Amino acid sequence: MQEQQENNFSYEIISIYHQGQFSNALAINRSNTLLLVGSKKKFKIFQFKHKYLKQIQQINKHFDNVTTLNFFQIKQWLISGSRDNNIIIWSSNLVINSKYVIKLKSHSDWINCLVLHPLSEDLAISGSKDSTIKFWCISLSSCVQTIKLFNQQIYSLSINNIGNKLISCSDNNSILILKALSFDQWIITQRIVVSNFGYRLSFVKNEIFVFQPYRQSNLEIYQLNYENEKFFKITEAEIQGGDQPCNYYFPMVYVSSKNCLLIKQGYKLNIIKIVFSTKEEIEEYKLQQVIDFKKVLWSQIFGTMSQDGQFLITWDFKSHLFQIREYAHKP
Repeated sequence: MQEQQENNFSYEIISIYHQGQFSNALAINRSNTLLLVGSKKKFKIFQFKHKYLKQIQQINKHFDNVTTLNFFQIKQWLISGSRDNNIIIWSSNLVINSKYVIKLKSHSDWINCLVLHPLSEDLAISGSKDSTIKFWCISLSSCVQTIKLFNQQIYSLSINNIGNKLISCSDNNSILILKALSFDQWIITQRIVVSNFGYRLSFVKNEIFVFQPYRQSNLEIYQLNYENEKFFKITEAEIQGGDQPCNYYFPMVYVSSKNCLLIKQGYKLNIIKIVFSTKEEIEEYKLQQVIDFKKVLWSQIFGTMSQDGQFLITWDFKSHLFQIREYAHKP
């Protein structure tokens, strides 16, 4: 009975905060004490305490809109990417010193997405409008590998928990699977042709990932076939918002501790509960909650979920509010 109760949950609003400026990139640190917010050319740092926000710093070092923000897990650093083609690494203690630690310059167009290696934070991987995926050795402050694609904008990247597989999606109706041969050498092992391009994908297990096609009400689920080392689609899950326009600055988030998947589609946030078998295969998936923002201009709804799945923070262009929601069990 207890297990059944724990499978029922929702995210309920606990506080709001007015933020009049555009806020299209958000990140929460591991201890749920700091929130980063990209706001045009700058990003803001908020103290997140007792479920409320208080702005404590503003950084203005990029020359164009900030598009990605991430906290490191081990180092006391954070990383930002921008439409100015640059990636910048900062100390987390920006309240005292706002000078950056490292600037990574090699892309020739917007940074759209970025992931950090889960086991070695010396490796960052970025996807860009310039049709490249770049691998950065942070200790060397340099790009160690570039995978050049043909005339396609990279929208999303995801790396699995053991750090040996990377997936990407772009605007050319395909999903790329990349495999690590070593720290600084990756190869494309598979290209999956899909019916429509997508803005979002994410690993949910080391050998299972999900992909969201644009303006469709289905979530595609892929699993690795160990015999030929290729991924194949095993099933689809229904989501809401597929009939609505969307944009790509709200990455898909999967929280393994709660088996919770957050997906933006159009004006709606879909929260899916995934149940795995003892063999780490998907046993059940359930559309647990849908948060409907109604019609928002250009579908400008942005946000993220905390790493422990306790908090969901969003900002939308219609209300100009941060809405802070907290995980709650439902009877």
